[in-house]
Amino acid sequence: MSAVAGDAIQPHGGELIDLRASEAERAGLQAHAAQLPAVALNARDLADLEMLASGAFSPLTGFLGEADYVRSRDEMRLASEVPWPIPITLGVDDHTARSLTPGQDIALATESGARLAILKLAEVYRVDRRREAEAVFGTADEAHPGAKNVLAMAPWCLAGRVILFDSIPGRTFLDYPRDPRATRAKFRENGWRKIVAFQTRNPTHRAHEYIQKAALEILCDHFGNVQVRIRHQCGDAHESSTILVFGRRVHCNQRSARCAHPEIAPETRIRGCHLERERGGIQPGFDPALKLLPSIHSP
Repeated sequence: MSAVAGDAIQPHGGELIDLRASEAERAGLQAHAAQLPAVALNARDLADLEMLASGAFSPLTGFLGEADYVRSRDEMRLASEVPWPIPITLGVDDHTARSLTPGQDIALATESGARLAILKLAEVYRVDRRREAEAVFGTADEAHPGAKNVLAMAPWCLAGRVILFDSIPGRTFLDYPRDPRATRAKFRENGWRKIVAFQTRNPTHRAHEYIQKAALEILCDHFGNVQVRIRHQCGDAHESSTILVFGRRVHCNQRSARCAHPEIAPETRIRGCHLERERGGIQPGFDPALKLLPSIHSP
């Protein structure tokens, strides 16, 4: 599905993807998935599944195939030439890879066995995780947390289109649901054409606050009518201290005396963090329905 006419910014790759089943389809897909071989997803995989299904990873329609993987790793683009600097893969072990055949349907499940989605298996291929770490991070030293994560991933990859028929468990900040379509709808409803956004891997601090406010003053038509979208995505965001700091920052921003009519639209999808990577600052791991600020983050 393309962006709705009137949207200020086109989706990355030109199409806003939606891989979620309709209400009418869910029961049938769930029954079908119950009969399929299943692959258990860890927390990081589940987070990527949610990003794929919601369209936040547009234009991806599933986990990367080999051609896209190689170009993303080596040239920071998909085979279609769309910029994509960090591979999004679903890793499995040797036994699982050898038991599956391209063309079959696979159920994607939580580690507890709950089936959430179906993968239309298109490819099974093997990758060199050390080479991936070196390409993305510039190092395969396990002292680097991102390299360590990649090296821990299984060497075989399953590729294909996914369809999500159940909710991803463990979501947080449910008072602020904002997927790409909901965010775009909010922008259209409010008539917003200039959007300031900030992306960070950790709770915002004073330097973050400064560049957000500076951008608002420079880019927005009237600082009194503030449009802010805070996106927080981090693999360690399950820690209670991180979540509390983020929640308090949202509420403090809502009460800020410097904003005449503050509008805070947090993007609160807590997901496996791809920002610990050297290429993380340019990863299009979100629907770009907004103007982006350069973010400052540690390697």
